[in-house]
Amino acid sequence: MKRVIISVAKGLVGSVCLMSMSAGVSANTGVYLYGDLSANVAHAYSEKPTAGKWAQAADNLKLPSGAELGVGYRTGSNLGFEMGYSYLGRSGSHWVEQPSAGNTAGLATSTTNVKMQGFRVAVLGIYPISKRFEVFGSVGLFGVSYRSDTVANNKAFKVRPAVGAGVVYRVTDAVHVRGQYQYINTKLAKPGKAAEGWGVSNTHAFRVGLVYAF
Repeated sequence: MKRVIISVAKGLVGSVCLMSMSAGVSANTGVYLYGDLSANVAHAYSEKPTAGKWAQAADNLKLPSGAELGVGYRTGSNLGFEMGYSYLGRSGSHWVEQPSAGNTAGLATSTTNVKMQGFRVAVLGIYPISKRFEVFGSVGLFGVSYRSDTVANNKAFKVRPAVGAGVVYRVTDAVHVRGQYQYINTKLAKPGKAAEGWGVSNTHAFRVGLVYAF
């Protein structure tokens, strides 16, 4: 019986070692810092101005710049946690006055901008492909603060879910480069009086960044 137990133990240890070698595990455990830059696609909209004839401009869709700085903790080869502060950028809704019989002079424009920023917490599932490359998926929550430049009805705060996936290249054991895609449920509608209603769509974020592991 003792020989059987020893044989099973040896087999388990050998299997773990083989899995680690095949995956090329060289992951840092512990605390790391990260910084990401992003291009965020979000569609803002606003109420049509009341006086005159107006049409929404073709450049309603924006690619605002964004960034995130934060700290993470990696418990092992396959699990990590992150918390950071994220600026999701500014999107604009644009209206252009249309010519009419009584208005042939210079045409007016109306623009409403919506900014989004807030805190993010996430859980990461990580799979090392080799000693240099890893892929990961993330599930998290954003505490999003919304701010429009309308005179009134211009603030909101919501906690929204987000999911993502990406790839990491380990330049050294301490310095990593990563790229990822995130889908953030930022959709919000703020009805209001004339010229005060606004909203924004969900956000598609394309991010690149650096990680420094201690």
